[in-house]
Amino acid sequence: MDEEALEMGANLYAQFAIDFLNSKK
Repeated sequence: MDEEALEMGANLYAQFAIDFLNSKK
């Protein structure tokens, strides 16, 4: 697996999780 793609995917997932947690407030 491409390390750069893995990092980009992790960043997208983290951003999604942050948005989700912020919207639950």
